[in-house]
Amino acid sequence: MKSIYILSSSILFFVWACSSENRSGAGAKPPITESLTLNNFVQSAPFQVINIDGIDSIKISLKEENIIYSVYQKLDDTDPILGDIWDAIKVNNKIYVYDFSSKAIYSIDTKGEINGPFTREGRGPGEHLGVGVIRANLKNIYATDPNNGRINRYTLDMKVLSSIPLQVLRTIELNNEILIFENNGISKEENLLTITSVENVYDTLATIMPRIVPIGYEPSLYNNLLFSVNSSGVVIASYSAFPWIFIFDDDYQHVQTLLFEYSSFDSLNVPEFKLEKKPSSKRYNLQRPFVYHRLMDNGDIYIGIEEELIYLTPDGEGKYKTRKILVEQFENANNASIMVIGTSKDTVYAKNAKYLYDFTISLD
Repeated sequence: MKSIYILSSSILFFVWACSSENRSGAGAKPPITESLTLNNFVQSAPFQVINIDGIDSIKISLKEENIIYSVYQKLDDTDPILGDIWDAIKVNNKIYVYDFSSKAIYSIDTKGEINGPFTREGRGPGEHLGVGVIRANLKNIYATDPNNGRINRYTLDMKVLSSIPLQVLRTIELNNEILIFENNGISKEENLLTITSVENVYDTLATIMPRIVPIGYEPSLYNNLLFSVNSSGVVIASYSAFPWIFIFDDDYQHVQTLLFEYSSFDSLNVPEFKLEKKPSSKRYNLQRPFVYHRLMDNGDIYIGIEEELIYLTPDGEGKYKTRKILVEQFENANNASIMVIGTSKDTVYAKNAKYLYDFTISLD
C-alpha cells in the first residue's frame, strides 16, 4: 500500500511505500519534494517514519482533582482575576503565566496559589506592550516584548534584571547556556534559526534549518518554524507546513529526522509550494500539522495535534516509541489544544486558555 502526501495540486509531493508504524534503514527511502534544499537536508541524516493512524489512543479523562487553576474558579476578594492564559511555563514547583486579559505575568504554584501581578504594560524596565511567549531556565524568566523590540529578563522571584534588545518574530527557546530565535524576515541568513549564548545574543554559536523559500518569494510561510531545546542542548525543529521533526545534537549537527503520517493531515489548508515573486495583495494561510512540540530533558517529545497529544520516548536504539493520547478536557474548554508546559517524574503539566492542569500517562 502506498501513502501519498500532496500539498495543493501536486505542486509538492512525496511518496513512500509500506504503511507500518516505524520505517527506516537501508531499504527505506526518504520523501522527495520539489525543493532540492529540503531534499538534501532530509537525506543528511537517518530518518524514522511514524504512522500515527496505526497507533491506538490512550484516553485520559480530566477530573476536578486535575485542575491546578481555572479562570472560572471562585476567588477571594484579594485574589487576582485571570481571564485568558496566553502562555505559561513550569519551573520547579511554580508555573509562570502571562494573562492576556490583564496584560500581566503571574506565578501559580502546583497547588494553585497565585501571586502577582508582577508586570504591567509600558515601556519602562520590566514593562511590556504585550508578551509573546514566556520561557525560563533554572536561573531566570524571559518574556518576549515584540512591540518594544526586546526580551525582558527577570529573576525566578520576578525581580526585573534587564532587557535584551532583540526583535523576535514569534518565539524563543533557551536553556542555561543558549538562546534560540527565528531570523526569517529579520536577517538574510540562509539558515532560519540562530543559536547564541544566553548571556550575549550577539555571540552566534550556530545557525540551523535551511531556508526553503528564497528571500523575496512566496509562499514564505513555508519558512516558519517550530522549535524546542532541552537542558542538554539537543534541539528539535520543524517547518510549519510539514509533519517532519529534525533533531540536532548538542553540537548543532542534524542527526535524525522523524517523518509523520496521519490521515488528519490530508484535510489541512496548505498553500501550494510554487515559488513566485512576492505579490503586493495576495494573502497566504496555513494550517499547521503540529500546533507545537516540546523536547524534554529526558529526551521525550510531546507534540500537540489539535486536541490530541503525541508522546514520543526514545527506545535506546536510536528510534522513538510513539503513543497517541486523547485527553478528554473539561466541558467549557471547547476542544482546546493541549500544550505541555512541564513534567515532573510521571506527572505532565499542561494548559489551555482557561485551565492549568496535570495528569499522568499510564504506559502499562
